[in-house]
Amino acid sequence: MTMIHFTKSLRFKVTLLVITVELLIFSGVGVFYTHRFSQEIDKAIIARLSIPGLLMTRGDLSFDAVSDKRTMEGLLREPYIEGIVISLDGQVDFSSNPARLETHLDAIDGLRLPAPESSAFSADAPDLITPVQDNTGTYLTCLSPLRPDGKLTGYLFLKVGTGISEAEKRNIATLFAIGSLVTIALTAPILSLLLHLMVIRRLNDLVEIFRRFARGDYGTRAHPLGAGDEITTLMDGFNGLATRLEDTMANLNESESRFRVLVEHAPEAILVYDVDTKRFVDANQNAERLFACSLEQLRLSSPTDFFTPVLTDKKPAEEGIDEYLHRALAGEEVVVERAIINATGRQLLCEVRLVLLPAGNRRLIRASYIDITERKRAEEALIKSEERMRLYFERQLVGMAITSPEKRWIQVNDKLCKMLGYEPDELARLTWEDLTHPDDLATDVAYFERLLAGEIHDYTLGKRFIRKDGTILYANLSVGCVRTETGAVDYLLALLEDISERKRAEIELRQSERRYRDIFESSPVGIFRSTLDGKFLSVNPAVARMLKYDSPDDMIRTVNRTSIAEALYVDPSHRREVIESVLGHNDWQIFEERFRCKDGSIIICNFHYRAVPGLEGDDPREFEGFVVDITESTHAKNASRASEERYHHVLDTMLEGFQIIDYDWRYVYVNETAARQGHFSKEALTGHSMMEMFPGIDTTDMFRTLRTCMESRVPSRMENKFIYPNDDIAWFELSIQPSEEGIFILSTDVTEHMRAEEALRESEEKFRVLAETSPTAIIVYQGEHFVYVNPSAVRLFGYSETELLEMNFWEWAHPDHREMIINNGMARQRGEYVADQYELRFIKKNGEEGWVIVSAGSIEYQGKPAGIATFVDITEPKRAEARIHAALAEKDVLLKEVHHRVKNNLQIISTLLDLQSDSICDEHSLNAFRESQDRIRAMALVHETLYQSKDLASIDFAEYIEKLAGFLFNSYLADRVRITLTVDVGHIPMDIDSSIPCGLIISELVSNALKYAFPDGRHGEITIRLTTREDGKISLLVADNGVGLPPGLDFRNTETLGLQLVTMLTKQLRGQIGISGDHGTSWEITFSATGNGKSGSV
Repeated sequence: MTMIHFTKSLRFKVTLLVITVELLIFSGVGVFYTHRFSQEIDKAIIARLSIPGLLMTRGDLSFDAVSDKRTMEGLLREPYIEGIVISLDGQVDFSSNPARLETHLDAIDGLRLPAPESSAFSADAPDLITPVQDNTGTYLTCLSPLRPDGKLTGYLFLKVGTGISEAEKRNIATLFAIGSLVTIALTAPILSLLLHLMVIRRLNDLVEIFRRFARGDYGTRAHPLGAGDEITTLMDGFNGLATRLEDTMANLNESESRFRVLVEHAPEAILVYDVDTKRFVDANQNAERLFACSLEQLRLSSPTDFFTPVLTDKKPAEEGIDEYLHRALAGEEVVVERAIINATGRQLLCEVRLVLLPAGNRRLIRASYIDITERKRAEEALIKSEERMRLYFERQLVGMAITSPEKRWIQVNDKLCKMLGYEPDELARLTWEDLTHPDDLATDVAYFERLLAGEIHDYTLGKRFIRKDGTILYANLSVGCVRTETGAVDYLLALLEDISERKRAEIELRQSERRYRDIFESSPVGIFRSTLDGKFLSVNPAVARMLKYDSPDDMIRTVNRTSIAEALYVDPSHRREVIESVLGHNDWQIFEERFRCKDGSIIICNFHYRAVPGLEGDDPREFEGFVVDITESTHAKNASRASEERYHHVLDTMLEGFQIIDYDWRYVYVNETAARQGHFSKEALTGHSMMEMFPGIDTTDMFRTLRTCMESRVPSRMENKFIYPNDDIAWFELSIQPSEEGIFILSTDVTEHMRAEEALRESEEKFRVLAETSPTAIIVYQGEHFVYVNPSAVRLFGYSETELLEMNFWEWAHPDHREMIINNGMARQRGEYVADQYELRFIKKNGEEGWVIVSAGSIEYQGKPAGIATFVDITEPKRAEARIHAALAEKDVLLKEVHHRVKNNLQIISTLLDLQSDSICDEHSLNAFRESQDRIRAMALVHETLYQSKDLASIDFAEYIEKLAGFLFNSYLADRVRITLTVDVGHIPMDIDSSIPCGLIISELVSNALKYAFPDGRHGEITIRLTTREDGKISLLVADNGVGLPPGLDFRNTETLGLQLVTMLTKQLRGQIGISGDHGTSWEITFSATGNGKSGSV
């Protein structure tokens, strides 16, 4: 009840009213001061965000300085500036943030675009710059004309954000709200008590007075109301807070001024870079000098405007800058060396240091640039100098050493170690005196002491060193020194050049001179020197031998009696032409000349000739040259030329077309057949290109094949359908081969063949029917199996078609022949050459053996290699042949027996005549008997030779003549030494019909020579020669060197039986007989090799 009464009391109501009023007062004051603080913060931030040419104050916004598109676009791409470019007709030409274009357009709708010549852009045009605040914070919008080169081209609408201050604003508002609540909480009870004491009590008195008035009691007086100062005191407190805030801002500005002074006087160029807007926002004077542009121009720029397109680490500038910024934003202090290009185009090398600045929500990077161009150049020069020195020292050109004034080795290079044969640590324990040859030490030490004394700065001398192995090193020594500031020698630098090779070269030069003399004396090539007037100064033995002189001295002496032209040249006038040509050139001249040898013979020489220049460049005084005998090679060339002519003749008479084409597609050679195939003459094609003669040929498949062969040098074959300019069509088979000139083509006209192919295809069906009905067995095999057998094969082998197709292709053969069948069949499928016909045995299904003639070849069956074979059954002919061979063997036995019996019968006849002659005293009759015996013996020898020979059809005539002549010599001569016999008979087989007449002729002529050619014991020679002439006839020569035939003897009309027999036997051989009696008697009989001796008998 008490609480309810309290809430209804006047005290509660007044207290609630006071608190409400207090809240309203504090809220109003908070809004007022928060707005004021926001404006102050915005002003400070806008001052920091000032951009070249854009000052966020009314009347200062002018873009007349933006005179080129690049600068304008760079400004618009800054991250803290959003803007669009509007043309005169209101169209949008450019937007820096297309995603917010609609927002911009809404803002533009509230702006009034002035006329082009309007003065609305003057300083007193307040409607062009508009501060706006939305949920993103405070920002400024503005509209400005674009006048590059003074001409209005459009408008620029900009929005510059200050959202970075919103956090500060929110913090102040929060602090103010908290302070207000705390103040209310603290003051509310006091105010309530004061109001109660000062107001409510009095109000209660007034109420009581009014109540009394109502009751009609007017005697009570109201206490006067006192004036309270609490509100005034509270406002004074807030005013004091604002004053302190203004003092804080003043101190901040003063601190910023001091920082600006420090930055401006810093030795390095310092710039502040806004990562979000990608623009420099501040810079010191050194930055303006380094980049050669003003602060306003720097604020319109970004790092990529000054960095080289490609950084020194090979990265693109934009990618490298992003990497550096990312590292700086992560808190890393980034230090890099980068090349920049300032506004004047000068390239500088700078040390760039990036540091993240504390700036609240803004991402600011401090970039300091130090120009290190000159320092780098000095460092590079020093490095190059040191590198050159190091390279000189380390390279193996000369020996180098650094020595001390105490003559010790301080440092040596590898070249010197190799020259002296010591390791570096070994040399460090020695002095150069220890290695100097004793004979050179005094000279070197004298120079060294003068160098130490400052009399000379360096010296050079040749000296000898003693190597570790004890050998001598000849060297050129050059010594210089480096002195201290006092002039004393700090260290010495020694260069050693090994001249041992030069010393050896001098020795080798003398040896070379000896070798040259040896070469001159022993060279197979002629070498000479001569005077201008044609006298030899020297010649080597090869020249003398070539021209058939006894010696070089003999040649010089003989030729110099006249001159080279008169003594050696076949045509002396040629030497004058040679001399003129040689004197007109400084190099070697090559000539071909015919020279006369000492014995008068002629040789052809190839000689190199030149004039020897004077020692001081004056006119030549002599000639020198080389001579090579090319007589044989010249003859060979002539033979080659004749061969080439025959070669061209053969090519021109070939049935195939032959053409040579060079790399420029020109016809080098065309034979007659190729010219006819091309419907041109040889002369019309030679020298012209294929494209000239056959337009469009370079687009054909044939030309592409030719080009492939020309480029890859791989032979090729093809069939080509050729269309002539008159639309005639021909087919050619081309074989294309690479050659030295380019390619050559063999072309065969297969037009008729191609036409016949159609007929061939039409006949394939006929062939199939023929194969099926052929009495000859035909099979096709592929791999190891049959793939086709005709009915005759089924009948021949006794197997069914199915059985044969399941068999290997060799299973039908006799075991003795199977290996041969397998090898031949598989080799034929591999494309190798094997016999295409042979006989062999086979076994039928029933086990019966038979013989077949196999004719085999290679084909392509279903796109793969295969073999085809035909089988002719020769079982019965084989059996008949066996019977015939048996009969022939019996015949040979019988013939040998016949010849043996004939020979025996003739021998009996000869023996009977010999027995009969024993009873004859008449010498004439006795000679007749003896001659008959000789003739019978000659015939008997033929039959004896035949039955002893393996060939019963012919005899070895050489063996026959040897036996016959031996018999005649034994018959007529007691002393065989007096007359010699020469037999020259080649391997000329003769049948019996020719052998008997020849044997009788030889018997008559030899016996006649033995009886009459060598009377009174004379010595002599009888020659028997049987040869085959070029015309195929046989020549029989029987000659002696005796007394010869009686003068006037006609051997064809003589009564002598022997000569009559010779004449008749020659006719029987259908030959001719000739006689010569110059030196004795020579009989020559010629007859055909075959078909002789069958027209008659003796």
